[in-house]
Amino acid sequence: MAFIPKDLPPENINVSPRNPLNEFFLLLSGLAGIIFSVYLVLGFAIDWIVPYVPPQTEHSLGQLFSSLYADAEKGPKQAEIQNLVHNLSQPLASEIPTEYLVHIVSDSKMVNALALPGGSILVYSELLKQARSENELAFVLAHEIGHLYERHSLKRLGRGLVLLTLSDLLLGQGNILSGTVSGGIDGLQKSFSRTQETAADEMGLKLINNYYGHAGGVTDFFQRLSQTQTSGALDAYFSTHPQPSKRVAHLEQLIQDQNLSVENTAPYQYP
Repeated sequence: MAFIPKDLPPENINVSPRNPLNEFFLLLSGLAGIIFSVYLVLGFAIDWIVPYVPPQTEHSLGQLFSSLYADAEKGPKQAEIQNLVHNLSQPLASEIPTEYLVHIVSDSKMVNALALPGGSILVYSELLKQARSENELAFVLAHEIGHLYERHSLKRLGRGLVLLTLSDLLLGQGNILSGTVSGGIDGLQKSFSRTQETAADEMGLKLINNYYGHAGGVTDFFQRLSQTQTSGALDAYFSTHPQPSKRVAHLEQLIQDQNLSVENTAPYQYP
């Protein structure tokens, strides 16, 4: 007598009609969505809170960073650039609590300048060597003043802490999802940074035009950089700065819209 198996009922509680892998990826997607949402909420909360942080508190926090550069280069050149920062920031003097302090870093090949929480500006000597005019250098400094005035450094620090906390506490170090989610959040974090970079460029343009009476030299550094740096769409997305060519185009459009004059600039040389 042959055995004839019975058909399973159409709804069997022991067998899922869905592919387990689909359910797994659905779960991961839901978890990633929750983490992104928490990051966004906390990030916006930080942006809201930062303006209420007392300047003295930010200055104390900034000393933790600036103390790392206590041995930075000092001398006539540092004093010259410090004076330039002082003059550029005068329109903001009634609103900023302390003098912005310049540190020249000479033990690096980086071509960069950075604004630290609390009012410190790091200027790498390689940037000074590549500057072709005082106006060109002044715009880079004015850009960093814009970051400090808007307290972007403190906001970035807060968002970075949120990113680190979410990555480690919610996912755990080395979690299979950690790299994907933290990478996505990091891309979002960098998009906020690019927005801040544009705002700092706009503030820098205002300060330059106020000090020199024209916008000469404002785009020179980025024009040279755009000729030597190429990047695809993904590289542009994951960069903390807008592409140099886009920065030049934006600044030139602002100069045109505001009917600012552009005059020749005097050569500059860093010893």
